[in-house]
Amino acid sequence: MIRLGTGELSPELFPRKKMQSVFQSISDKIGSLGYLEPKGLLPLTKIISAYLKKHGVDVSPDCILIVSGALQALQLISIGILQPGSTIFVEKPSYIKSLSVFQSTGMKLTGLSMDEYGIRVNEIKRSNKNTTLLYTIPTFHNPTGIIMPEERRNKIITICEKERVPIIEDDVYRELWLDELPPKPLKSKDKNGSVLYLGSISKTLAPWFRIGWLVGPEPVVNRLGDIKMQTDYGSSSLSQWALAEWMASGLYEENILEVREKLRIRRQVALNALERNFSDIAIWNKPKGGFRASLPVVDANIFILGVALASFFWFTGITTIASVFRNNINIKVMRWINLICGGVMIYYGLKLVYTFIVMIR
Repeated sequence: MIRLGTGELSPELFPRKKMQSVFQSISDKIGSLGYLEPKGLLPLTKIISAYLKKHGVDVSPDCILIVSGALQALQLISIGILQPGSTIFVEKPSYIKSLSVFQSTGMKLTGLSMDEYGIRVNEIKRSNKNTTLLYTIPTFHNPTGIIMPEERRNKIITICEKERVPIIEDDVYRELWLDELPPKPLKSKDKNGSVLYLGSISKTLAPWFRIGWLVGPEPVVNRLGDIKMQTDYGSSSLSQWALAEWMASGLYEENILEVREKLRIRRQVALNALERNFSDIAIWNKPKGGFRASLPVVDANIFILGVALASFFWFTGITTIASVFRNNINIKVMRWINLICGGVMIYYGLKLVYTFIVMIR
């Protein structure tokens, strides 16, 4: 199967042999097989605290909660802090799984339009009526790939503080930059504890670890940690010990360098395939990071049908993304097709899709 829509590393990029050695090395370090502290393994939260400082986020281990991926963090926030019926600002478009979490817990969504720099700042003030918070992916936004520049980030922080709109910053793609280091997180500019920051290793190491982190004011983290304990008694102890060893040994940084280099190669393969096959039906920009190239296509319906006919593809379509917003967003603006940067097979996969498109046009 060639996957054009899955937001994860290709299996051949997983560092299997190195990870096997890590699991072997931690066997003598695990002192207990019992439950961990509600907020997670202390050696791991200390390592993550030091890691975040490198990205401008100065936070103590007490303000970090280990979660089973960023989506669990959103669920904990929704049931632990928000009230059912609360209104949440989200980018238009946004990550469908995150939107589903909010909606499943009874939240209302208000879409904010974007330009090439991210959220249009004036819409936050214009739309701020009983809005509880803003959910944003400012770095390698999913699905558009947009990187919010420094100036726009400053404006977002300023207006949200003025309008008293807390922020959830989803920053799981930060380490997947391919050309230049992205601006520092919104959290690095947070002076009042109004930004809840989410990170994860699912996109940079392997999703099966099910380890992410939530950063926020200590009282908030303590409350969410208590709720998490009532939910699952904490994230996997083995995964936490393994990640702590992985990061402490320097293997995390080493692996990220290798992943970036391989993604650069795959990006070029994808761009070559697009240029050769889709120049007459779509436009695109060179992705600066992340997994995807976003295509506003000339005829979205024909593109989807072409993918459907190439039945061995795994594909997330336009209507699926738009339907989450129901009547809040005009489906016509949702003309984004997301492609994971795969290996050489992506070239042949896109060529096959184009062949079917030509047949049905």
